Amino acid sequence: TAKTGDRPWLFQNLRSQPRPPGIFGCEYGCSFHRKERFPMDLLLHICCAPCSVACVKTLREEGTEPVGFWYNPNIHPFLEYKARRDTLRQYAADIGLDLREEDFYGLRQFTAAVAQDSDHRCGYCYACRMERTAQYAAQHGFARFSTTLLVSPYQNRELIRAAGERMGERYGVEFAAYDFRPRFQEG
Repeated sequence: TAKTGDRPWLFQNLRSQPRPPGIFGCEYGCSFHRKERFPMDLLLHICCAPCSVACVKTLREEGTEPVGFWYNPNIHPFLEYKARRDTLRQYAADIGLDLREEDFYGLRQFTAAVAQDSDHRCGYCYACRMERTAQYAAQHGFARFSTTLLVSPYQNRELIRAAGERMGERYGVEFAAYDFRPRFQEG
């Protein structure tokens, strides 16, 4: 079947019509119209739905339509992993956020990586998630990537930033080190 992009005339009349405000709770209308208005250039790694609230809102306010990315092999036990993933899926659908998933529950790999030095496991968690996000961003044509981990005052911002920048250089994608912390309570 032909894609919409092959038939631009198909939605020509719809594009010229004013859009009703508030579809999906967003003044830009539905996700189709937001993508038309804002180019897809930022892949946003998301650790959980609550942390994404302020981040997505901030990005949309600045005119960036993020694409969400779920990759969190460090979250354990499995019930917590599943709860976060499923809640994010529902939240993304509710707000019209394009969500990509790398659904990998990596208990064995995580345990093997941090067993010898559990005091420094944060570095591994940040690096493995930033690496996969940067790699996915490069493979799928994103200009930049970021993470919702940057919203929390309880995370090590400098370690996240360093991992993001290192992986960005490795894969040729800019790491956008937003400071979402002032809006932490919104999540």
